[in-house]
Amino acid sequence: MASLIMFWSVAFEPVGETTELKTNSQKMVASTNYVDLDVSYGLVAIKALSGIETEKDAKEMTEDKKEENKKSEETKDKDNTSDTKKKTVTKKKTTTKAKTATTKTVTKKKKSSANTNVKLPSNKELGKQIVSYAKQFVGNPYKRGGTSLTKGADCSGFTMSVFKHFGIKLPRGGGSQAKVGVKVPFSKLEPGDLVFYSNGGTKITHVAIYIGGGKIVHARTPKEGIGINSVNIMTKVTARRVVK
Repeated sequence: MASLIMFWSVAFEPVGETTELKTNSQKMVASTNYVDLDVSYGLVAIKALSGIETEKDAKEMTEDKKEENKKSEETKDKDNTSDTKKKTVTKKKTTTKAKTATTKTVTKKKKSSANTNVKLPSNKELGKQIVSYAKQFVGNPYKRGGTSLTKGADCSGFTMSVFKHFGIKLPRGGGSQAKVGVKVPFSKLEPGDLVFYSNGGTKITHVAIYIGGGKIVHARTPKEGIGINSVNIMTKVTARRVVK
């Protein structure tokens, strides 16, 4: 009897409950699969989005890099242009200075050449006559401020009076007489030329008449009067030729 009851229980187990359990189990499995699929799709989507963002960031970084390179190139171009302009300006200034220096040199050479090639007036006969006339008064007195060839004269008074005899008018004072006529190099002195002296500086303090042979005639000092000396008696400043 007990065996029959157990058989009955097993044989006639409620079918509905088993079916429901199976169905629920299938649903759970299906749901789990759906979840798995959703998660997979989600991960794929996230990866895809991440890839897009990464690619976008890379493009932006590339564009930024290109922009930086472009600005850098523009800055270099500006610097190179500025350096080129500076070099050009410096070169122009140097060229201008060189041209100016060359012009000055050429001008200086022309002036020097002109001075060298100037034909000095020469009247040797008149110069000799002036010298001969001046020598007649050697031994006469020296007088400060005087212009008399017989009673006394100072240096510029002596030369003024001698040349006056030949119709050549000289101003009073050695400094003023040094501006008359034409400048003569000391190496080309002729009889009748005026030679001007200083006491060691550039200020003219004395004047004499060159008589040739390296000598001069002049009114010397109150003690010595009018006499003849070497042309190198004092510091020579300049020489002028007034005879024509």
